[in-house]
Amino acid sequence: VHLPRDGLGFIAPEGFNTLHWYGRGPGESYCDRKLAAPVGKYSSSVEDTHFPFVPVSHNGSHADTRWFTLEDEDGSRITVKGSSFSFDVHHNTVEDYWNNYHEHELVRRDEVYINIDGAMAGIGGDMAWSTQLDPKHKVLADKHQFEFLMSFSG
Repeated sequence: VHLPRDGLGFIAPEGFNTLHWYGRGPGESYCDRKLAAPVGKYSSSVEDTHFPFVPVSHNGSHADTRWFTLEDEDGSRITVKGSSFSFDVHHNTVEDYWNNYHEHELVRRDEVYINIDGAMAGIGGDMAWSTQLDPKHKVLADKHQFEFLMSFSG
């Protein structure tokens, strides 16, 4: 048995829309999608990390991250640091992505939904005729451990 991800989710209040991170970017990256996403320092808005896939699909992960910061207009910050993790931030829950098929059905929420993952499966489809996930990119349903530090300022 394998899992899509192993991590934690948090909700930040409305207004934390500016994102800075050190990890893979500037676009999304996964354990099996890293070549076009070099490690570096990047900035974006939360909304700009969303990609309108058809059908709607959870997206915007950043692999091999060392830290990220969400900031509001007043300069308040939420910062997460760790040795290496994946994260994504959206104005939608993971369930919103599961429960909607079209982009126009995906209503943006005011809050920011933060997902921090110590392990995340790949997205598969290495070959045009296959959607199978390579076993080395699966997250097995087993004991997992990762550490991060979350801080608040402002």
